[in-house]
Amino acid sequence: MPDDNGNKTHCNHGHKWTEKNSYRCPKGFTYCRQCSLERNRIYRETHRNRVRERSRLHNRKNKERVLENGRRWRKENPDKVRVIDGRRRSRKRGILANYAPWMERYYRRSQENRCFYCGDDIFNGYELEHMVPLARNGSHSWENTCLSCPPCNRRKFTKTASEFMAMGNKYDKSTK
Repeated sequence: MPDDNGNKTHCNHGHKWTEKNSYRCPKGFTYCRQCSLERNRIYRETHRNRVRERSRLHNRKNKERVLENGRRWRKENPDKVRVIDGRRRSRKRGILANYAPWMERYYRRSQENRCFYCGDDIFNGYELEHMVPLARNGSHSWENTCLSCPPCNRRKFTKTASEFMAMGNKYDKSTK
């Protein structure tokens, strides 16, 4: 679709040409990012084994850089790491893992940014807590998780939520 000057304003699939939506390859051709992403997705789906083998080869050749990138990502995304690690532990034990990262936002809202156990504010830090611990075959699912402050989570250890609450949860909060 040309504009008044005869220049193309859209790609062949109708995506609008903008600085963000297009790029120029080294040979000088201009491509639409959305069409390129779709072509890449289709290629990856139809050539899974080839893509996987290429990825393995790249990872072997660049082992240190890949490991460093992984360490940096884990450091920058602790919430995602917490969810991934919980799923991995659940899978290892053969336990249902039915949890999504958006659930933490739900818990923050439903618990009014308070620890599930002591009621303290969790703005400065919280941990995803399993009411029936994974160590005692609890599931990593939204029905079995809540948010707690780090001290409560550490004190609870492998007790169930009801066992921990039965202890009376009496401790000096000034030592937090």
